[in-house]
Amino acid sequence: MINDDETGDLADKAVNGDHAAIEALVKVLQHPVYNMALKMLYLPSDAEDATQEILIKIVTHLSGFRHESSFKTWAYRIAANHLINLKKKGAKKFFTDFDSLKENGDQYLDVAVNYKPVDAEKELLIKEIRLSCLHGVLLYLSPEHRIAFIIGELLGATGKEAAEILEISEAAYRKRLSRARHEMQDFMGCGCGLISPSNPCRCEQLTGFALKSRWIQPDSLRFATHPMRRETFVDTLKEIEATDEMQRVAALYKQMPEFAAPEKIADYFETLFHQQDNT
Repeated sequence: MINDDETGDLADKAVNGDHAAIEALVKVLQHPVYNMALKMLYLPSDAEDATQEILIKIVTHLSGFRHESSFKTWAYRIAANHLINLKKKGAKKFFTDFDSLKENGDQYLDVAVNYKPVDAEKELLIKEIRLSCLHGVLLYLSPEHRIAFIIGELLGATGKEAAEILEISEAAYRKRLSRARHEMQDFMGCGCGLISPSNPCRCEQLTGFALKSRWIQPDSLRFATHPMRRETFVDTLKEIEATDEMQRVAALYKQMPEFAAPEKIADYFETLFHQQDNT
């Protein structure tokens, strides 16, 4: 369930123009909105731009908050609508759909490459591949199914909350989430070694292909060195082994790290409000 305790009073003050309350709301929302954007758009740079755009929309439309739902539900609705309609500017899709990746996946394992990382670098590269791949797989879902999966499985919204965020019926939301779960399970369940030890794809086996294709660049890692607010991935495999097979994909994604939004997003609003206070 989406916890709204920390935003209720702030929202009331913010609607009345309290700059300190608005600034505090931005700080509360920036991290979950950034993580939503990152999972929708893949590239941190795109997610950063989208997060700032979303927060500006939220701040400039505070007068439209009518208390018909919780403030976070209202804010996430703005975020979801923005992300669904936003075209990805830089994310590359190496495959057109799940079936293409299933058919061609074997040729990308164990590709030889001259780059020979030391052990510490290799562990970092494997972590980068794992996180990059998990974010990338989400791109194969349609935007509508992707946001349903993110809101339901990663934000932990109830069916009622998710339906309110997406402005659809609960039945329609359940259908979207079910479709997303099945697509993810069908794809990852038969290939990803994180889901089942019997599956052929291993993050370490993809190192050669990732480096050769420049999907992963050792001097410019997107995820492994990204500032994190929560790192819970270490024991994930042990935890999902005891999970029902249909729930393993969701369990895996729920254990993904929570990334920190870049500090310059909050700095932008802090500077903006201080300038307004001094005029």
